[in-house]
Amino acid sequence: MADRYKKRTLDWFREQGYLAEYAEKQYRIVKPGGQVLNVKRDLFSSDGISIGHGAVIFWNSVLGRNHVASHVRNYAKIPWPLCPQLKVWIVLWERGWRGPEVIDMAEVEVE
Repeated sequence: MADRYKKRTLDWFREQGYLAEYAEKQYRIVKPGGQVLNVKRDLFSSDGISIGHGAVIFWNSVLGRNHVASHVRNYAKIPWPLCPQLKVWIVLWERGWRGPEVIDMAEVEVE
């Protein structure tokens, strides 16, 4: 389900005229006995990066408002540089919505 909304977010950015790509690192872990695990890890806690309209946006898509707090905490751990062109967004979707709600980390008070 999460991949569906990640794809919707990527498509939404592209429809808005951004150059957008996923920000994931994929690697394999070989466990004793030869079992292979394929692991995806988000770069900078982000599902994707979008560039356009004078900005670089690191974004994470989330389904449901009740999952926003964990994403806020993860983003708050990163020492983002202060520059007006850099944006860090949580892109919130709810089932049935045609478009997302954008939560700009610059406007979020982190405890």
